[in-house]
Amino acid sequence: MAETDAVTGNSVTASVAAGAAGGNASVDAMLVGFVAAAGAEIDRLFRAAMEACARSGGAALRDRYGAGYGELLIDFRSVLAAPDGIVTAAELAEVMRYHDQAEIEVSIRRAEGRGAVIRDDHGQIRATPTGHAFFDDLYATQADALNSLWADADEPLARLTAITGEIVVAASLNPLLPVGAFTAMTPNYEPVGTPASVLLLNRLSALRYHRSDAHAIAWRSAGLSATEMVAIQESSGSQRDAIEARTNEIAAAPFRILAENRRAAFLADLRSMPVPD
Repeated sequence: MAETDAVTGNSVTASVAAGAAGGNASVDAMLVGFVAAAGAEIDRLFRAAMEACARSGGAALRDRYGAGYGELLIDFRSVLAAPDGIVTAAELAEVMRYHDQAEIEVSIRRAEGRGAVIRDDHGQIRATPTGHAFFDDLYATQADALNSLWADADEPLARLTAITGEIVVAASLNPLLPVGAFTAMTPNYEPVGTPASVLLLNRLSALRYHRSDAHAIAWRSAGLSATEMVAIQESSGSQRDAIEARTNEIAAAPFRILAENRRAAFLADLRSMPVPD
């Protein structure tokens, strides 16, 4: 898959819907174990890819645009880059559920002050033409960095791009939260010609937000606040382990579309992708 794929086409969506709806609806232990392993590998590869992008082109982007872009626009790139992309106040709160609200407001006002975004009276945020120009530059910068990093990984890149697309579609058919981080950040903006490397980066990001929603459901069901969950996450113990286990169960549904042989291959491909030294 050199440039784009057809994951968003009707035929793929139909096959994903059939897979997501079929089989035993209960979550089995093997699936939960796979979801735990996949979640860790998805997070590891996404973080490594973003680090590679920052190392390769981050300084040049800052030189071209100055302060006030990276904090907000990079986080919300996959939705605000769309011509009609918006983020509502409720969606923003879910995506940034672990962050200090005052710091978020400072970041938004900085981006507004630089003319990168506008915010209406309802708190909805959208990119300006200046912001969209930044997104075009960002996507190209990320493509250059990742195409170099993954130059010798064409086959696993193609498989991962396709499979992550299938899982994202499956997750979108029945999102865990009606207004959550996943619904805020999807569908990903994937214009024709987007390289497979950038498609994969943003699909990994979407799957991390799916898991983030599962995690939020788990700790909220345990009667915890975001602040309390951060403190628990930074320690170890039975409560943290129980929430992580419940997170894997809640996050499992869209991964059911992968048969057991595809699960092993998916993990192997994730682990095979080059990462920065």
